[in-house]
Amino acid sequence: MPSYEPVDLSTACNAGVDVLGDEPGDVPLGRVDLRGLPFLIGPEPASAERCFLLPGAPMTVGIGRRARRVIVAHRLLEPGAPAGHAVGQAVAEYVFHLAGGEVVTVPIRERFEIQVVPPVWGRQPFLAVTDTSDYNLPRFPPSQADFPEPYRYTYCANPDPSVLVRGARNAPRPPGDDTAGPPQGYDPVATTDPTPLGPNTIRTPYAGPVLPIEPPN
Repeated sequence: MPSYEPVDLSTACNAGVDVLGDEPGDVPLGRVDLRGLPFLIGPEPASAERCFLLPGAPMTVGIGRRARRVIVAHRLLEPGAPAGHAVGQAVAEYVFHLAGGEVVTVPIRERFEIQVVPPVWGRQPFLAVTDTSDYNLPRFPPSQADFPEPYRYTYCANPDPSVLVRGARNAPRPPGDDTAGPPQGYDPVATTDPTPLGPNTIRTPYAGPVLPIEPPN
């Protein structure tokens, strides 16, 4: 799309695809289009060793151009609390410094502007979208779908598009919790029922229970 330009973050990249887990899948790297928008994931030519920015402290990158919006492709490393209880928790801030001296701070909150990939069913983010359009799943998928979209992105609006955006700074809150990777223990090729087992759980086939059901001891 000619009205959008990718920002080169390759000099700031400090992590590779290994932060996504043992089986990251087909991760788009280099110059790619996500939902029709151009992104540069890591350097050119593409490198799987240094392609992501994993900040443990505030990191500043230069932009130096006018923009109505700055769209960021990112993902959450792991949820801030079990069972979705960290909804709305701030994990980072994107701080934009404008040419006139104004500073625009955009909070990045779990399940609003950012989320784990893939999320638990029913926990899609409210203000971010996946990096691909919706598509049909196989009629008989495994218990966990193979999610090909490794990123989510959100946008940060410039209150005055005529003002130059000098640069942006990522401020993790808390450090290390705002990017990269599926939840701990996620198995993208699992074919068994992922439902957690408790003391009163009745084990059933994935297609449904076999009647009559014997109560647990």
